[in-house]
Amino acid sequence: MIYLLFLNKNHERRREQMGKSAKIVDRSMDAVTADGTEKESQTEQQVGDNALKDITDMENEDFVYVY
Repeated sequence: MIYLLFLNKNHERRREQMGKSAKIVDRSMDAVTADGTEKESQTEQQVGDNALKDITDMENEDFVYVY
């Protein structure tokens, strides 16, 4: 668990260096409205920029390790 905390802190520093927010709120489960359509804001699009790229979790600064 300590290693995961360490990895999350490293990703936070990398996000800050890239001009992004250090803390990310995962709203992936909130992305569907009552009528079943997806809602997405500009900031959520920026956070998920690397979602479909072929990179590892270590390379993806937007990845958050869950413990």
